[in-house]
Amino acid sequence: MWNGFATQRPAATPDKIVIVGPRQNVHLQQSRGGATLSGVDVDVAETEVELRDVIALELRLLDPVVRASREDVAALLAEDFYEFGRSGTVWDRASIIDLMASADSSDEPVTVEDVHARWVAPGVALVTYRTRNRSRGTLRSSLWRAGEHGWKVVFHQGTDTGVVTQRCPPPIEAGTLGAAGGPEFGWDPQTYMALMAEEVPDYPALQDQLVAAAGEAPATKVLDLGIGNGVTARQVAQAHPGARLVGIDSNADMLTAADAALDPTRTELHQRRLEDPLPTGPFDLVVSMLAVHHLDSPGKADLFARVAAALAPGGRFVLADLVVPDDPVDVVTPIDGVMDTPSPLDEQLHWLQQAGLRTRVAWQHRDLAVVVAEAPETVDG
Repeated sequence: MWNGFATQRPAATPDKIVIVGPRQNVHLQQSRGGATLSGVDVDVAETEVELRDVIALELRLLDPVVRASREDVAALLAEDFYEFGRSGTVWDRASIIDLMASADSSDEPVTVEDVHARWVAPGVALVTYRTRNRSRGTLRSSLWRAGEHGWKVVFHQGTDTGVVTQRCPPPIEAGTLGAAGGPEFGWDPQTYMALMAEEVPDYPALQDQLVAAAGEAPATKVLDLGIGNGVTARQVAQAHPGARLVGIDSNADMLTAADAALDPTRTELHQRRLEDPLPTGPFDLVVSMLAVHHLDSPGKADLFARVAAALAPGGRFVLADLVVPDDPVDVVTPIDGVMDTPSPLDEQLHWLQQAGLRTRVAWQHRDLAVVVAEAPETVDG
């Protein structure tokens, strides 16, 4: 836990752990009692004292003195704790305590960057951040639960982000992230497909299932929400050779790549977020792949209502995206809880039905799903 770097024994303890907050660099001093939050600038409101306490507890688990003590670590882990390690290993409470106690020492300090904390339910807090050790980066998230004996961590996930060559992007304000990245977090068209192959192993299957569902009925006007580099849109366009394609994305670089990939005589691109007004319809077909999960629950419901309003009678919305599976074992795709906020499939079906659409699940595999939502053939009134 955190298990992506070795415990630093007291003899090899660095002078400090570096905390990079959203507005300034701050050094967090080490002490026998662990790391403290004095003077640390983290991404929580000043009034959220409890969240600051939770962050302080999270940072204790990075303290070499705490990590070397079975008792100290056990005091912070819930009895039902488990972890998805960055190597893909699933650890329970006993195994992670053993791992920390037996880890080799290291002279290299750990760097912590972009600390965020937010409430996800009453008495449940999510802490997300990045660590760097031996020039490798890891994206980390922990769920903390308040109980009779104070705050305990119940779940941790670490995702290896590879060799760190540049600083992480600045923190993302709520509501500023649109489809496939945004001004605060820009995907690189040159590396996007390689990243998808690494983080979403079933990306090709998801794409194939979206294209198959999109091609089930003819369409003359198609809207792509989060068109990205245009690769998926190009396949959808091939299934509808006479259709006009409209695409939106908040990332200018991805739109440039899409412009190069698509037929300019039948394509119209707009730099917009998912939260922005949709292009003028009606559309026979609306598609979206791996973009909607960046919206929170109210944002998804609002988008679905606007999609329903933009569909022509009998039009279809094909959504291919990340979902929260019923079984945690089916969680495959790494998420950070900040940019990535997937929702359970049944909730998304409910929101689509509330928008007046008839839904069916065309395909589902682990934490990925393709949903088809159809508008009525006639409009009431």
